[in-house]
This record gives sequence, C-alpha cells and structure tokens, in this order.
Amino acid sequence: MESQMRKYRGSMINDFLTCRKKAWWRWFRPIKLEPNKRNKNLEIGDLTHQCLHIWYENLQACVEDRLLLVEMHLNGILENALTVPEYPADELKQLEASVAEAKALMKALGRDFPTEDFTIVSAEQTVVAELVPELNIWLQATFDGIIQYKRPMLIFEHKTCGQTKGPLIRSYLRSPQIISYVWLGKKLHPEIQGGLYNFLAKLTNPVVFREPTVIGAKIVARWLESTVATAWEIEECLQKDYWKENLGKCVTLHGDCPYKPLCESYSDVTLRDYRQAAEDFTRENYTVIE
Repeated sequence: MESQMRKYRGSMINDFLTCRKKAWWRWFRPIKLEPNKRNKNLEIGDLTHQCLHIWYENLQACVEDRLLLVEMHLNGILENALTVPEYPADELKQLEASVAEAKALMKALGRDFPTEDFTIVSAEQTVVAELVPELNIWLQATFDGIIQYKRPMLIFEHKTCGQTKGPLIRSYLRSPQIISYVWLGKKLHPEIQGGLYNFLAKLTNPVVFREPTVIGAKIVARWLESTVATAWEIEECLQKDYWKENLGKCVTLHGDCPYKPLCESYSDVTLRDYRQAAEDFTRENYTVIE
C-alpha cells in the first residue's frame, strides 16, 4: 500500500493554491527542488523546533537542565558547520545569528513557562490518513504533539513569530494547517477539540505566549470539501502535465517566491542554485490510519 498511495501534505496543497508552477517545482518535478539558501526566519524556526522537541521530551528535568540540553544541541550544529570545508562565510554568519536567536527563544520559554499545566498525550509524530479514496490519495502531516489541556484534548503546535498580536497571529487560529491537524488528530483521538499554539516571539526581549483555538465540525467539513476539490485539480494537472505559473503575483509570506528565477529563466545555471529536497528526519516514522 505504501508504494501505491499518493501522499499529499498541507504545504503541497497551499503551494498549488498559491501558484501551480511552484507546486510542480517543489513537489511534482521528477527531481524535486528546494532553494539552496534557506530564509533566515525559516532557519530560526527549524532550529527552535529541534530545541522544542528536546525540551518537551525532557519535561521531567528542571529548567536549567533542559536549557543545557538545548545549548549542547545548538552548539553541536555550529561545530558541525565549522568542520565543513569552504563553508560560505555569509551562511556561517547567518547560522551563528540563528543559533543565538534560538537560544534566546528557549531561554524565554524557560522563563515564561518553567512548568506546564498540561500533560503530553503523544510527542511529535507524522500521521497519514486517506483523503480521496477514489484516487488513493492520502493526507500526511507532522504535528508537534497532542496534549491534555485541562479538560479538552488539543493539538500542540509551535510557531516562531515576530509579533504578539495582529492579523498574522489571528490567521493561525483558523488556518488550513491547524484544521487539517485536527482532522487527522481526531482519527487517533476523537476527543480532540482544537489546538494550542505555542508562540515564541522573536522580539528584542523574546517572549512566549499561548493561544488556544477551537475547531468545530462545520469548519472541518468545509475544509475537507475544499481540500478534496483541490486534490482533484492537482490530479488533473498531473494528467495533462500543465502547471500554470503565477508570475503576476509572485509573493509569499517571506517575500518573492523563491522559484521565480526558474519560471523566468529555466536553465542549468538557475537549477544549480537549487538542491534536491530532503525530508526532515522526524518524518520518517509514520502512523498510517486505515
């Protein structure tokens, strides 16, 4: 079954809705492509997520010990980079700044939430469940955990951000991502009612704050209907091999679409600026719901 199913991810669907050509470059081209240089915000987010994984695996330890484990992990990343011959100086400088930012965010977490008033039901995991039976399409997602928070059971999701309020923060509370996580989570634990966002704000003085969100059955139903319809559109593009670019609106949350140079000038030169996509190591163990 694993070799026959087609697995979709929420970011794949979002890329397709933003620009069909972007989805093809990133997900459906025979050799999948990702930009070679990581966006700084994404790099900080990745490093912080690694630290959070260590943090919540060791909740029984005191804050000082958890911070020590985090620092050892981040220092190890820097030490490994320094052993790479001809590591680009600008990238090393960015990595050093990102590591420092991740350390500051984790110290803020230890200060603002030295203890937790929830229990962890399950840690970070990847779940795969059938989305469109007619096409043997399955939805895959990795969420940061499931927690028992007071009475309800919630998806626990970490986000790094640059603000503590505003449209961006509110958008997370009803985003397709959290809705899809609740849909998948309910297949493991039907009592899941929504999510709890663990926001780590990258400010001059970093802070950590929490925002719960309740995802009702009607919201999930509307999301599911829309997502299934988009899956059919993707399959049609695959069948026709036609992926329309969206050059008129090449923007993303972090600025211009990184694939724009490829759409404007498809050549071996521009392709050398991209690398083959690699799955994060935490996504190797799947929970398949049949």
